[in-house]
Amino acid sequence: MKFPRLPIGAKFSWRGEAFQKNAPLSARSLKDGATRMIPRSADVQPLEDSGASVDGDKPLSPADGQRLVEALWRVVERETTRQATPEALREAFFGCWEGFRRR
Repeated sequence: MKFPRLPIGAKFSWRGEAFQKNAPLSARSLKDGATRMIPRSADVQPLEDSGASVDGDKPLSPADGQRLVEALWRVVERETTRQATPEALREAFFGCWEGFRRR
């Protein structure tokens, strides 16, 4: 499977290392936590315990999309008030996204 098909948050294996996708073109190593750029052409293998559906994610309804945008905006306001680092903001964003996906 090509890297772009994975949803953000999915865990996968690439070149013998486990990662978690954290942006459209990057992933966090599960080994050392470092963020790496992953080429769009990369062939990756989804991990079984990923918790993220590759093809089964349902599209958001307009109401759910609006609630997600509002929740993410609250995260941005809270973290920028704290003068958070970009990494802290990214982690807060993905925490919000994961919480929303589990509903």
